[in-house]
Amino acid sequence: MKLTKISAAVLTVCLGSTVAMAAQDVYTKGVEVTATRVTRDLMDVPMSVGVVGEQEIAKKGTALVGRLVEDVPGVQLTTNGMPGQQYVKIRGEDVDRTVILIDGQRLFEQKSMIGTPILVDPSSIERIEVIKGPASVLYGSDAIGGVINIITKKGGDKPLQGSIGLSYDGSGDGFTQNASIYGSYNGWKYRLSGSNSDYKDFNAPDGVTMRGDSDFDTHSLSGFLSYDFTEDLTMGVTADWYKGNYNTPFPVGDEDTYNDFFVKIKPWERKKLGFFADAKNLNDYWARLRFDVYVQDTSKKMQNYIYPNTGNGPSVQVNNFTDNTNKNVGISLQTEWQLGENNYLIAGTGFQTDDLDGSTNTFTTMTRPGMPKPINTATYTDIAASQDTFYAFLSNETILPADLTATYGVRFTSVKTSLDKYDIIGDEGYTTGSDTSSNTSFNFGLVWRGIEDLAVRANWGQGFRVANAEDKYYLTSMGGGTILPNPDLDPETSNNFELGARYTGDKLDLDVAAFLSLADDYINTKTIDDTDMIYQYENVGKATTYGVELTASYELPYNITPYASMTWMRRQFDYGGILGKTYDTGTPDFTYRAGVRFEHDFGLWTFTADTYARGATDRDEESESEGVITKTHHSGYTTANIELGALFGDERQYSVTAAVLNIFDKEYYVNDSLPEAGVHAVVTANARF
Repeated sequence: MKLTKISAAVLTVCLGSTVAMAAQDVYTKGVEVTATRVTRDLMDVPMSVGVVGEQEIAKKGTALVGRLVEDVPGVQLTTNGMPGQQYVKIRGEDVDRTVILIDGQRLFEQKSMIGTPILVDPSSIERIEVIKGPASVLYGSDAIGGVINIITKKGGDKPLQGSIGLSYDGSGDGFTQNASIYGSYNGWKYRLSGSNSDYKDFNAPDGVTMRGDSDFDTHSLSGFLSYDFTEDLTMGVTADWYKGNYNTPFPVGDEDTYNDFFVKIKPWERKKLGFFADAKNLNDYWARLRFDVYVQDTSKKMQNYIYPNTGNGPSVQVNNFTDNTNKNVGISLQTEWQLGENNYLIAGTGFQTDDLDGSTNTFTTMTRPGMPKPINTATYTDIAASQDTFYAFLSNETILPADLTATYGVRFTSVKTSLDKYDIIGDEGYTTGSDTSSNTSFNFGLVWRGIEDLAVRANWGQGFRVANAEDKYYLTSMGGGTILPNPDLDPETSNNFELGARYTGDKLDLDVAAFLSLADDYINTKTIDDTDMIYQYENVGKATTYGVELTASYELPYNITPYASMTWMRRQFDYGGILGKTYDTGTPDFTYRAGVRFEHDFGLWTFTADTYARGATDRDEESESEGVITKTHHSGYTTANIELGALFGDERQYSVTAAVLNIFDKEYYVNDSLPEAGVHAVVTANARF
């Protein structure tokens, strides 16, 4: 009933806001993006969006998707100590407050201590859109920090085309190969792609000793097939398979905490099958109807061995074996309406169910001084949990006088979280349960286009995050500690305010944004017992984040282009209690990449060069345990890098790139357990036929 009233009210506003003026000019200078769930020139989007294109992706020569977005302002990476897996933070928010999409459909994991991994082959990606700031009206729960939308490659423009790529990544002596065939013929479009990567042990900087294996390998296959029944009706299917095997070494600097520690994931696998139907120009008002349905399975088999350093006390060795499968089924329907010359309305609804089947076997060996023999115990746990999400949203774009365009919308989301089975053999049992959380979010944005090549924007958006089944109902003992659930958790919420401007001229490209985010009811862990490393999820407090993001480049004579991308950000937590408010949240105040690009055409081939520095300032982090506040300092860093490339062929369809990264072998960290790679080379070769 509430949803009906909200939808009706917003629809009334949308229908009643038509302004009698000429249709908006079409600007074609920028990059087209889908951040507002329809294709728009980036200059006309009221949100901050970073775009990584196909050419840049090919040059990176990496098996790690995170590396493709690391220089987008506002983005930070973390590996969680696992070579081969990278997680994305946006504007200081934790990984689980970032939504990961592949072609608009979510990746989701209910049993992870950090967030959703990006299990996709970089060579299959056409572009990546990084939407910064709360985007829950368009993308739902977890979109507090922002959204990573990965758009994959589809068909071609000829009957038969192909591509191959080879790369070497010295960060782990890794070799990657990829190949695809694709094309279009008589209304059919198709693509079949595959890749394989094999990385050896991680290449740490000189002076850093790595203990244990740190290799990984990945494999993928994907397919796309569609048919244009008419110019305005297309149907198609997609299929995707990705598998990785990962070894996580002993955490650097934790020699006093552990005698031994490792994580092995073999395999981490994702399988997906989808169908879509896309109809356009149904009548004078009904511009588009898009229907999607997909089934996705993500499975993970993991071993976590923990041998804490207890000094002269009892010796405890814990060996955890976990087997988890997340099954996602999603259905969505989106309609688009041209309401007169000045209003474009998007209305959508959908349902997604996320089911978890998980088992954990824990084997513990304890010895005490003077004991005749060790004490061995075993605990076997079976879990079945689910999260069902229903949503409906409206978003309208209205052309106003004075070269203004307004975008505004509302979304209603209802999430039912259930623990259906929690069987434990060898320990206390736990009761099952379920509850339903709902949220209504709003946004409003303005773009002014009164001067050619300039767009000034203002945006307000709300975000929210509903606790998953792990947060609410079952404990986690991976990673060297035990985290207890909390069924009384409230959803996290946030409000984001932003002012920005984009300029795209003949020589100068500029995008700057200032933002303020106010978040409440954060779900985080509080220490229950520091000695035994027992924690619990709670709504621990608030966060205030503000800052400025900038990208700029200027083309000088002789095709020399200096450029910079940077972020200044301050982030304050309010934990309450003893720790209270602190800016020491582990977030660097300043991160940047700055360099000079050069390009010259020699007729048969084109030479490119890019020299740049990448860096971040110091970061400090405060934590509280048993009434004692501890402050940890992490040094800042600056690395020097150079990249040289050549493009060949009439259409520049062949390319070779060679880069040397971290030239001076700088030891630095972007997370606390694994350093970044020392000096290493990356070489890529790509060809299109």
